[in-house]
Amino acid sequence: MKKIIIVITILISYSIFSQESINGSNSVKFYNSILFYTPKTLNYKTVHKINDIEFESKNFNNLHRLRLLSWIVRTEKDKNWIKNRIDEMVIALFLDGKKILLTQKNNGGNRITNYYDFIRLNNHSILNLNLFHNCTDGHLDKFFVNIFNKKMLELLQIKESDLFTHSFIGIFKNKSLSRLTITEDRKYILSIERRIFLGIWENDKNVLQLYDENKQMKLYSFELTKNKKKLISSNGKLKLKRICTSN
Repeated sequence: MKKIIIVITILISYSIFSQESINGSNSVKFYNSILFYTPKTLNYKTVHKINDIEFESKNFNNLHRLRLLSWIVRTEKDKNWIKNRIDEMVIALFLDGKKILLTQKNNGGNRITNYYDFIRLNNHSILNLNLFHNCTDGHLDKFFVNIFNKKMLELLQIKESDLFTHSFIGIFKNKSLSRLTITEDRKYILSIERRIFLGIWENDKNVLQLYDENKQMKLYSFELTKNKKKLISSNGKLKLKRICTSN
């Protein structure tokens, strides 16, 4: 019975999303076209058993089906197998020019209005696709989203966010009129003694790294103080105080 329920759930979910794609708005149609898109270079060939059910990877050649399959993994062996399939999917999407990140959204049973948006990170235009859940099933997508985003960010050469990342966003300056603007799309503008620096930023916990626009050279390194109100350069010569938390 358990086997039958799992298989039926997957098939029913597939038909529901397909029907929405036919009858829905342009946003829904675009959303589903991405969920059901099969990358041109994807070449799944493996077979694996999960809960005594034999799954051929070729039958899970789009985001939607692979997402559903990830819901039922339990053992480390299963997780490793599905992780490899997710990594292969991400690589194939990337090669097809589809730069995608996934975000979990709790719609609380309300009508969905925002299926996706576009963001910019490190000069990349990225499709941010929302995966919806209610208050009780958000845990189901956590594994899938984490593995997917980790691989896509690696291919885009974008460092993953950590607990400190959002703390750097804002404007910092000092009395000598040096000014640093940190934006959410990982860009910055630094003004020091009439010199202007533009580029890409990353952080490793509370340490901020400023690179040139092509990310070939690190220009400055700062440490964020414990109260998150000041930045101090690695040589201690430049100190900046936060004046705004957003730009």
